[in-house]
Amino acid sequence: FTSSYLLPSLRYLEIPNCIFDSGTWTSMCKIIQNAPRLKTVCLNKFTVELPEEEMQEFSWNMFMPELFDVLKDHRSVSLSLRDVHPLGEFDGSLALARCIQESQCLGALDISGCFQHADMEDEYVRDGIMKLLSVLAGDSRLLELDLSNNALEPIHLDHFARIRADSVLQ
Repeated sequence: FTSSYLLPSLRYLEIPNCIFDSGTWTSMCKIIQNAPRLKTVCLNKFTVELPEEEMQEFSWNMFMPELFDVLKDHRSVSLSLRDVHPLGEFDGSLALARCIQESQCLGALDISGCFQHADMEDEYVRDGIMKLLSVLAGDSRLLELDLSNNALEPIHLDHFARIRADSVLQ
């Protein structure tokens, strides 16, 4: 399918509620890579399932870089990760922040609901979300951002607003 003649004309890819393993994730990334006109990628409510021995060593750093590596060839892409709750756990927000910062390819991002169940008492989780908000606020290419339906606290929103205002003024 990744070499199909339809891929060059593909502009919109939606794969909701998918359960990815490393093979299906790589296949999805190949589809994106082979669709040069792609403008929108919707991966809402996806999860990752790996064999138990691999899951113990799971890191978002294994998955997110592969996605953003193929996205950076597309200019100003819209990415929807709505309700991908695992991004609010472990190293998800840090991996996402790192990839966004390095790729600079997003024109729009929907991460609504991703941090709805995040453990804001966990310093590592809280710091990761703050880092992600800093990267998002400082990215001048990002023109649309949906942060709705998250458990963000006023300190998070103040932090984002301050950095965004500084970024716009520069």
